[in-house]
Amino acid sequence: MGAASAAAILLGASVFAGGTAQAAGGNVLTAGGANAAVGDTLGSGLATGASAQFTTAATGTTGISCTTSSISATVSTNPAAPGTAASSMGFTLGGCASTLPNPPYKMVTAAQFKNGPFPASFADTVNFPVSVAASATGPFSASFTISTTLGNIVCVYASNAIAGNYSNANNTVQFTAQYLPRAAGSSACPASAYFTATYGPLRDTTMAGTPTVTVN
Repeated sequence: MGAASAAAILLGASVFAGGTAQAAGGNVLTAGGANAAVGDTLGSGLATGASAQFTTAATGTTGISCTTSSISATVSTNPAAPGTAASSMGFTLGGCASTLPNPPYKMVTAAQFKNGPFPASFADTVNFPVSVAASATGPFSASFTISTTLGNIVCVYASNAIAGNYSNANNTVQFTAQYLPRAAGSSACPASAYFTATYGPLRDTTMAGTPTVTVN
């Protein structure tokens, strides 16, 4: 075997080592067989059948449920794996309803995430952690205006950081029971909310064909 052939085999082995996790040069974020570029937008609504939940207990069902929510992250760094990719992530929220019992909460008339976009990172370590931090404007925050028998009340929940995970199996970002203490609003609001949502499939909407995103 000639030196050129041996070099080619070694090159091929290095490119394909680890399977698809090393595609397109092995950057932390890839989509459609290519590295996600700085400036690309990664976006998704809620996964099929999912809702954004703000419950009064980590394992409870009472609280506020929203049928519409989305994330949109602009890639700011995407280094070669292993490593951590950085982005600026915004959240939207809508279609919310309340199952809170007392005083009788009639409906959620307004809902929004505040202070975004937030610094958010994707790491290619165990379970592919996704971390969202406070922005220069303020903490990760969710605000709800709720109509009650006592009149309208505003409930604001916030945290300086929330943590989730990425799943390559279905290209989703998952946040589970993230604790958000009440930061402002009426004393009639529950003292805390636990945020749970699954977004996916996450796609690189800048690339042609909007391919799904893989964390490598």
